[in-house]
Amino acid sequence: MFRFKNFRFITAVLFLFSALRLYGADLEIKAEGTVLAGTLLFPKAEKPVSVCIIVPGSGPIDRDGNSGFNLRADTYKLLAEGLAENGIASFRYDKRGVGKSLPAQFKEEDIRFETNVQDLKVILSHLKSLKKFKKIFLIGHSEGSLVSILCAKMEKVDGFISIAGVGKNSADLILEQIEKNPANPKALINSSKQIIEKLKSGKMEENVPLVLNSLFRKSVQSYLISWFKYEPKKEIAQLKIPVLVIQGGSDIQVGVEDSKLLSSAKEGIELKIIEKMTHTLKEINSPQEQMKTYIDPSYPISKDLVLAITEFVNKN
Repeated sequence: MFRFKNFRFITAVLFLFSALRLYGADLEIKAEGTVLAGTLLFPKAEKPVSVCIIVPGSGPIDRDGNSGFNLRADTYKLLAEGLAENGIASFRYDKRGVGKSLPAQFKEEDIRFETNVQDLKVILSHLKSLKKFKKIFLIGHSEGSLVSILCAKMEKVDGFISIAGVGKNSADLILEQIEKNPANPKALINSSKQIIEKLKSGKMEENVPLVLNSLFRKSVQSYLISWFKYEPKKEIAQLKIPVLVIQGGSDIQVGVEDSKLLSSAKEGIELKIIEKMTHTLKEINSPQEQMKTYIDPSYPISKDLVLAITEFVNKN
C-alpha cells in the first residue's frame, strides 16, 4: 500500500474514498511569497505508481477546476478520480491567489505568466523529493498547456499531455474570441485590436474603454504582455519527451485547429480528438447541453479522455 513517510510538507490531511479505494492528502507546499495548496489523490497500490500534475487553465481556478458561480464543473476533481480509478495518482492545486493558495498580500499587478511556471516548478520539485512515484507527467489544460510546456523545457518529467491547449499566440486567440461574438460591435473589436497590438509590442495601454476593462484593465496588462510573447507551437517543438495532444470536438473556446497546430510542431507528437468533449472535459449529445457542463458537476468526465491519458501514461 502507498505509505506516507518523511513527507516534507507543511500540512497533510489524509482522507479516504472507501467505496472507490482511493486515498488522498491535502498538501501545502512552500513557494515564493505564498503556499500552494492542493490535493494528492492516489489509488491503493502495493508498488509505486505514476503521478500526473493537473495544471489549471486561465483565471482564478481552484484545485477542482471551479471559479466563482460561472464555473462549477468539478473538472479537475473528476479527472483526478478517473485517473486514480485507473491506477494513476494526481496532484491538483489552487492557483496562486485562489482558495487556500493566498499570499499575505496578493496584488494582481505583480503576477506574470512566468509566475505560473515557477509555481509549477516548485510543485514538481516537491513531488520529486517525496521519491514515491514511478514516473511524473504534466497534464496542462487550456492555458495550463503552455505553462506545462515551459516547465517541461526546464525540468525533467516523463511525459506531457496537453488538453485544449492553444496552438496560436494567446493574443490572437483572445482577439479571435472577441471577433466571433456576434454581440460585439465593430468599434469594440477595433479597440481590442489596438490594445492587443500595443500589449504585444510590450507597451502598456492607459486608455482602456470601460466595456473592455475586465479584460484589459491596467493591473493585468503586465501579465498579458508576458503571456503574449510565447508561441506555443515553437515552444512545444523543443520538448524531448513523449507528448500527447488531446482536443474536444465540441469545445467552444479552443478549436481543433489549435490541437493540429501543436501536434504538427514536431514528429512523434500524438493527437487525439474526442468529438463530443467540451472545454470542461465533459461529453455532450446536443449543443443545448454545452453551457450546462460549465455549471453542473453531475456531468461525468469524458471516459475517452481518461482512457487516452491512462494508455499514454502506462506506455511511457
